[in-house]
Amino acid sequence: MFRKITRKKILVLLAIIVLTMLSLTGFMFAHYRNAPTHATIVTSGRIDSAYALSYFLMIEDYYEEYYIDDLEESIEIDTTGNTAAGAARASGSPFFIRVNTQANVVTIFGRDADGNHTVPVRAMIASTGPRTAVYNGRTFAMPAFRSRWLSLFGGVHGMYATQIVGHILFHSVPYTERGNHASLQWWEFDRLGTSASAGCIRLTVADARWIFHNVPAGTLVEFYSSPNPGPLGRPGVRSLGNAPYHLRGWDPTDPSPGNPWHGYSPSVVITPDPVPPAYVPTPLPYIPQPPTPPVNPPEDTTPPDDEDPEDPADDPEDNE
Repeated sequence: MFRKITRKKILVLLAIIVLTMLSLTGFMFAHYRNAPTHATIVTSGRIDSAYALSYFLMIEDYYEEYYIDDLEESIEIDTTGNTAAGAARASGSPFFIRVNTQANVVTIFGRDADGNHTVPVRAMIASTGPRTAVYNGRTFAMPAFRSRWLSLFGGVHGMYATQIVGHILFHSVPYTERGNHASLQWWEFDRLGTSASAGCIRLTVADARWIFHNVPAGTLVEFYSSPNPGPLGRPGVRSLGNAPYHLRGWDPTDPSPGNPWHGYSPSVVITPDPVPPAYVPTPLPYIPQPPTPPVNPPEDTTPPDDEDPEDPADDPEDNE
């Protein structure tokens, strides 16, 4: 009897635990689905209260994997009656960033002598995507969230991730293994300069690292679309498709000491064959030729007819 009561109590306790977990899961799903991704503020010198947004994202920072449940809130700047550059002047940041989603170029502006962000200091070739273009015409203040390694959608990972708004971040071209600098998806690297991402802004490692270390939180980022890449143009990038196999897995701009691109020079340099000069025939000296003798027509070997039927003198009826 005692054993039957104990089992019953255990089953009831387990049922309560399961129901409690299901209720908490449903509450959390509803909370995160309806949570705002950013708050709109006015550029009046103060920041209104913004909604905090919690995510469950797996982050790897300095090769140590951990979970973070308080991603920084994204703040949209209301530029009504003002420009993004004018709003950036009051931001206090030394930089102002413009993301051109059509030309796939990121341009960093610094301050001039008057304190305006009119001096282009760095242009970066990028890959944006359909979700990036949604933000065209809008400006955001960068949160403080950034991570050395960040796990991305599709089981890939990005280096030097810096958040802009929601799930839109600056980061490197994806890697297949966290912490492995030699696992770069080189075919995605060769798509820099085109719209190839899901929404984040892919950069070379050098450019993503520069933003990671130099651009402070609060820097304004403006999204726009234009065929004009910007004042510094669109930088070029080395193609990895034709590179030796042992080099393809590395970003050529990665400053890591083990990067085989550092000091690399091909042992065999293939140069194109020289183009031969255009052929010009040498004129021959003029030599007069003897005249050609006339050709005699062939003799007519047809025997003559004895009488001509067409001759009326031969017709006997006409002679009567």
